[in-house]
Amino acid sequence: MAYTERETQLPPDAPPTVTEIRREEVRENRAAWWVAGIVAVVAILSVVFLVTNSATPPDQDRIAAATEQGRAQGMIEGSTAATNNAVSAINSASASASRDAAMAADRARAASESAAAAASRAADNASSAAASAADNATDASADIVDGVKP
Repeated sequence: MAYTERETQLPPDAPPTVTEIRREEVRENRAAWWVAGIVAVVAILSVVFLVTNSATPPDQDRIAAATEQGRAQGMIEGSTAATNNAVSAINSASASASRDAAMAADRARAASESAAAAASRAADNASSAAASAADNATDASADIVDGVKP
């Protein structure tokens, strides 16, 4: 709480003067000190509890159980890795088989086209040979009919 006090002096032979005095009353907050004290007591009790309540040393059964748990976890991780490797190999083999099948189909198509082209050329050659033979036969028969010896 603060208040201001003003005092005015009127000397007979000088001008009047005003003096202000400001007074503040400071009260201590005792609740904050109580809270700080309680927190300190709780902290000290926590440290005492942690120091006196040390963990019990592990016995042979706990050590054996932890060892078995570690072994089982290692086996699971190993089998998971093996499974992942097998899946990878299967995917790789499948992709390879697909590529090989596509290449075989391409080769078969190319061979079929080549065979078709060869057959077409052979048919053209045979047609030309047949036409030529027909012309020769016609010429030969005309010569025989005319009495000319070949």
